[in-house]
Amino acid sequence: MIETQIRAARSLARTELLEVREFCREAESFFKRNLKRFDQSVKEEPDSDEEMFLSDHRMELEGRVELTGYFGAIMVFSALERFSHRIYQSTVTLALKPELADVVLSSRDRRLNFNEFKDFLKRLGVDTSGKQFDWNGINELQRLRNAIVHQGGIVTEANFNFLRPYGYKEWERVSAPMTYVHESIRLVEDATKAIGDAYLAALRKRKLIDG
Repeated sequence: MIETQIRAARSLARTELLEVREFCREAESFFKRNLKRFDQSVKEEPDSDEEMFLSDHRMELEGRVELTGYFGAIMVFSALERFSHRIYQSTVTLALKPELADVVLSSRDRRLNFNEFKDFLKRLGVDTSGKQFDWNGINELQRLRNAIVHQGGIVTEANFNFLRPYGYKEWERVSAPMTYVHESIRLVEDATKAIGDAYLAALRKRKLIDG
């Protein structure tokens, strides 16, 4: 049953998000402990001759904390992408029915990017303007993820127009602290529920499933 497939997709997404939350929490704690030990050792045995080296090493340790947040942002959005792909693949299976032939693409085995998935929901009959969908939050997460993956977290000419609404300037690094990663996890948890419920409601409206 399609309802079972959607519940399974949501369950998988929750599991993936839980793993991201636990990994990031442990990684951040580990790197922060290292940073604290480093600061303590410098305080106890200051060495002005090694000041530049020590400064560089501290920046390296801080960078590892930052990378933990970057990894979290990437994986949280990835969980949403995999959830959307599972929904689309479920529809491809149902698209043997003429009523759904118009909502799937001709190349049915391809992966949709998230913007294409939103268009797919509209073709299915989902009102994507509903208040249950926090597209602004999802768009921000997607844009930060893209900057991390494609530009190493740097605001460049290529992504500046996408990141400017969030207060970034060119050549800054995007920020993804653990507080943001946890907020994004809640965002995607809510999104999978909203999308799953709206998807099933659209199928019921087309009388393709009972309910």
